[in-house]
Amino acid sequence: MAKAKVLLLVCCCLVSWFGGKARAGEELLRNGGFDGGLEGWQTVKPPGGTISVVPGPRGNCARLSSSDQSGSTYLIQAVDPERIKGKRLRFEPLMKAEDVVMGPHPYSQAKATLVWNDGEADHETEIDFLHSFDWRKISAVWSVGTNCTSATLYLGMHTTPGTVWFDDVTFTVPELRSKQAVAEGVERRVYDDGVVLRVDGREFLEVQPKPRPASTPFEPTPAETARKLVIFRTENPSALFPGAVPSRGEVIDSLQLMAAPGQYEPLTFALYALRPLSKVTVTPSALQGPAGATLPAEAFDARMGRYVLQRTGYTSPECHVVPKLLAKSATARITPERPQLYWLALHVPADTPPGDYKGTVDIEADGAAVSLPLALRVPSLRLAKGKPWTLYFYNSNPKDAELYFRDMREHGMTSVILAQVPAPLRREGDRAVVDFTSSDAFVEAYRKGGFTDPLVYNPFHDRLATILLEQFGLADCYPTVVNYGQTIRIFEEGEYPQSLHETYRQVVRDVHEHAKQAQWPPTLFYPVDEPNDPGGWRMTASKLEYRLTREAVPTARTFCTVYSVPIMELLDPLLDVRACPVAPMVVDEEALKGFQPYLQRAGGEIWGIDWPAMWDDFWQAREFAGLLPAKAGVTGMTAWTYYTPGPFTDEYDDLRREYKRCLFAYRDSDGGLIPTVTWEGMRAGATDWRYFATLQEAVASATGAEHDRGMRVLSEVLAAIPWSGRQTPGWGNARATRLRERMAEEIVHLQRLQSQG
Repeated sequence: MAKAKVLLLVCCCLVSWFGGKARAGEELLRNGGFDGGLEGWQTVKPPGGTISVVPGPRGNCARLSSSDQSGSTYLIQAVDPERIKGKRLRFEPLMKAEDVVMGPHPYSQAKATLVWNDGEADHETEIDFLHSFDWRKISAVWSVGTNCTSATLYLGMHTTPGTVWFDDVTFTVPELRSKQAVAEGVERRVYDDGVVLRVDGREFLEVQPKPRPASTPFEPTPAETARKLVIFRTENPSALFPGAVPSRGEVIDSLQLMAAPGQYEPLTFALYALRPLSKVTVTPSALQGPAGATLPAEAFDARMGRYVLQRTGYTSPECHVVPKLLAKSATARITPERPQLYWLALHVPADTPPGDYKGTVDIEADGAAVSLPLALRVPSLRLAKGKPWTLYFYNSNPKDAELYFRDMREHGMTSVILAQVPAPLRREGDRAVVDFTSSDAFVEAYRKGGFTDPLVYNPFHDRLATILLEQFGLADCYPTVVNYGQTIRIFEEGEYPQSLHETYRQVVRDVHEHAKQAQWPPTLFYPVDEPNDPGGWRMTASKLEYRLTREAVPTARTFCTVYSVPIMELLDPLLDVRACPVAPMVVDEEALKGFQPYLQRAGGEIWGIDWPAMWDDFWQAREFAGLLPAKAGVTGMTAWTYYTPGPFTDEYDDLRREYKRCLFAYRDSDGGLIPTVTWEGMRAGATDWRYFATLQEAVASATGAEHDRGMRVLSEVLAAIPWSGRQTPGWGNARATRLRERMAEEIVHLQRLQSQG
């Protein structure tokens, strides 16, 4: 869900516009330099948009400006599909931007977009731009399928204010120089601009992340040379790309961590081999604590990073090798070209006595051995349950649902969104009867997995109104759209048959009554997804279906993904919980002020939402999952993912499909789960937010001077979390962990005072 609305920044490099050597290629556009004015280009703009040709750095250029968020300001040119089908394309304009701010949706930005159609559906690849920058050359690489039947290039402003300039717009097919088969359906191709993997007809540019800057080359000490390896810890474990070399400041000789009773906390480090090592093992010891307390070695889930080939983004035609998977730890071979990440996830049981615990992490490498001292501090505090954290779950088979739900709960999730869980409808006379067999099985797995919170129920995936039209023979009266591969019948306001209004209400009542009789946990009904176009079919359907839901069961709670305050207001008071992208709320103080009044008057809840399963990054997931929601003040969170773990058996698995395979976990050969670094980042972020919620509860229970002191600490914590729209040097895992430790100190202080009376 939500994938089509997430328009990602892909393949974008900003370089000096006057630098770079021209490359050969077949030009696909007319009048890209605007010497002929706007000849060859179509224009579209809202009332507040303007398009003109003005002097630029090399003659004429196109200027597009808008003060209007009601529509888009675009230059448009069709591209011959016969010249681009099955090919890789290079888009390179000169570009300048001024005061471009995000509009009402996360995809409301300045952008260049290629939309191509395969005869059935549109596909979009694009680059997005915000803020201001001077003239620069933009370079993007896109791929088009062999089934392309039409294609159009869009340049401009998508429902957002600001100004952009385009000049010397080139759109070419790069020159192929050689090719070689490397696997079934896979070729390595050399073009004039780089090496490409062609996988099942799609091409992906292989990119290498830039090495981290180092002031001086790394020189091992005699002791490190003798044992043939260096032990180090990076700020972001996802940055351990092949070829990474530690800096002297990252080298460690001991390990420390803090974890409260009931908490999961990772202990991470990496090994850099000074020469190839054939047998490396890493083993944590038991931890000895106060008064004979012990945490066994089995309290650690010992894993090691596995490098895999991945897209750089959801629709990206670039790929790179990243340490994404966390497989069970085993004897390993390590080479200097690939540092080895180790991930020891510690679970501190809820009844663990507080205090200091000591142990070691023992490393053996081709006969050499080293023991890293390990210190664990278990603070004397009780973590609150925390805010709602609800994960999208798509599946039609409940066979492994209990395993998956337990994994979600252990990663900090408090509930799930049952999305597209089968609930077949059949007609019996004037009634529509729901088959709850599959839903009941998933709810039972939900209980066994340890969940008790309300769940979000989305069995019909935007299709309940359509299904009723089909069941009662009225569907042919309405036009269709294809929505995630399913046919939807669309209608204008007032067009949906009155005869089906009561049938719709009857289905909602049956869902509500069955949930009550089957003793389901409380549910939030979720009939329509993302009604973010005020004039679109989703909004029309939402106004009807959420109203009928309210009429059927006035006490029923509802959930919807709505991405801006104006859209939320169109559906008030039909919604109880709204999910809105959290990052735009915390771009800066002004952005948050735009949401806060609505948060206070809405009467329901606002959750944050994002799409972290598209990332292969620990820190980005951690920040999104906890610190940014805390700063935004949202009442809950949700995240979109295809959480149905599949096996990882093919090196080119992520490149053999139209979109990135958005999984938080995979399955190993024994059927167990293999987490990703992104999934572990989600757990770390959920833990951060849990500490923040615990501090909030402790402050709320305090009085007088202690309450004032606690409020100051809360303010300090929020002020220490940077706005998402700013680059903040030094902001990362280390500072976030220190912020969590500061919260722990104040929680311990306040909870001790409260326990004393």
